[in-house]
Amino acid sequence: LKLFFVTWFGGPSTYFDTRSRHGLRAIHGGVSISPDMADRRVGHFFDSFATSIPDSSLARQIQPPITRLPRAL
Repeated sequence: LKLFFVTWFGGPSTYFDTRSRHGLRAIHGGVSISPDMADRRVGHFFDSFATSIPDSSLARQIQPPITRLPRAL
């Protein structure tokens, strides 16, 4: 997951080069993700994030793209 976020936030393209050549939708194509499931996932992500990274301003900065990602799948 760390490698995914490093790539997704503009770091080296390692994750997409090695694991996701066909895109995230292709990888998750067989999984039905409802809006409620997406919202729960985002909630769990930010709960975990808050316990690991106490800087709440950082969480606010990444909240829009993190929230959009599971909803797009």
